[in-house]
Amino acid sequence: MTALVVTFLLVEDRSLMITIAVSLSVIFAIVLTVGVTTIKFNYFLNSVNHAPEGKVCFTFDDGPHENTQQVLSVLEKHSVKATFFLIGENCEKHPEIVQLIADQGHEIGNHSFHHTNAHGTSSTSKVANEIEKTNQKIQSITGKTPTLYRPPFGVTNPRIARAIKKTSMISIGWSVRSYDTMIKDIEKLVQKVKPQLDKRGHIVLMHDSCEHTAEALDRLIVHCRENGIEIVNLDRIKA
Repeated sequence: MTALVVTFLLVEDRSLMITIAVSLSVIFAIVLTVGVTTIKFNYFLNSVNHAPEGKVCFTFDDGPHENTQQVLSVLEKHSVKATFFLIGENCEKHPEIVQLIADQGHEIGNHSFHHTNAHGTSSTSKVANEIEKTNQKIQSITGKTPTLYRPPFGVTNPRIARAIKKTSMISIGWSVRSYDTMIKDIEKLVQKVKPQLDKRGHIVLMHDSCEHTAEALDRLIVHCRENGIEIVNLDRIKA
């Protein structure tokens, strides 16, 4: 906004002034859109987006789901712990899976109660209510209240930032997105993710609701161990 005001004050040529003003407006809109949709840029709030150097964390969104048990079986096979960001209404449908996740020693995070497309336009109070309602549901099943929150779609804005602060949650993003909700071919999925799992330290976003994710996870865990990348859980790195 300041740039626009300065433009109107200093530029005498009206057509040039309009061109500059429009260009600045477009740039501002692009920056704002990227800030809203790309959580790892920490545009509106600070999120934990990376693991320490040489380590990787596997995280799973949108459960609990029938397919969650396949993911749990792979994690148990390799003695690996992970974090599951659960949707409140799914916890109501599958409380036994929520309990199984907890019993196997994995961390449970909050992923809102309804995970609607309207999340990005919701008020601070509504986002906070979604967080609190989900925490209450998870606590009623496991006896533990989550402290980690991953905003649906990774969308952030000032209202969401205020809601996270109000509920005393820690925002968790990611540095590697698997796109397992879009890539159904396991070979393509694995080959997309593997090159990104270097020793810079990563948090990997996957979805236990996808039936092919478990097999891809199995191969990615093997890849990490063959390349000296330690697999840790978020409880080892959170702020």
